[in-house]
Amino acid sequence: MFWSLLCVFSCTTTAKTKAMDSANQSSEPNVIEEMSGAVVTSDCTYESYSYAIDILLSCGDERFDDELRLHTFKQHAWSHKKVFRDQKLTFRDEHLWFDEYQPRRCVQIEGGRWFLSTEASSCTKLALDLQDDAHFVIRDASTEQCATLGEAQCTDHEWTGGRECGGIDHRYLPLVMGNCETALQFRFETEADSCSDEYPEEVCF
Repeated sequence: MFWSLLCVFSCTTTAKTKAMDSANQSSEPNVIEEMSGAVVTSDCTYESYSYAIDILLSCGDERFDDELRLHTFKQHAWSHKKVFRDQKLTFRDEHLWFDEYQPRRCVQIEGGRWFLSTEASSCTKLALDLQDDAHFVIRDASTEQCATLGEAQCTDHEWTGGRECGGIDHRYLPLVMGNCETALQFRFETEADSCSDEYPEEVCF
């Protein structure tokens, strides 16, 4: 009798504890809290290239006052496989930062367009809402809009004027906030893809 009563109490307590743990886990937001790398989408591709969020120009010629855009995810032949710094972002404290620059710069959304700011108070609060184990959509926490192509299509890519890896064009697409039903799905890539005979200067990283 004593053992039966003890088992009832113990088993009931264990079951309640498991139920509470399960409830606590399900109530946690399905978002990324901190991550670093290129923010890449394969919803659109150009030849074998996916697209990454990108600063206009690179390797010391960056135009920080211009809009960000989607640019083919840059490749190179260096063994370190570093992501180009104009495509390397860190998500931290609900903001996206280009940490590889001094001063560092954060993403600021204005009128649905992506810009950069050196002032932390101007950073736009963003959420990276997981869609599966690796992919997420980028949502503006204040407007509830998401990162999209806007009215553009994947086929609307244009040439940047640059080439790499045996003459492959650098291409770009617009990046604007819009209806989350048309949101692009992104992932973080911590290494650049490799190709032959492409050795950009160290300033690019």
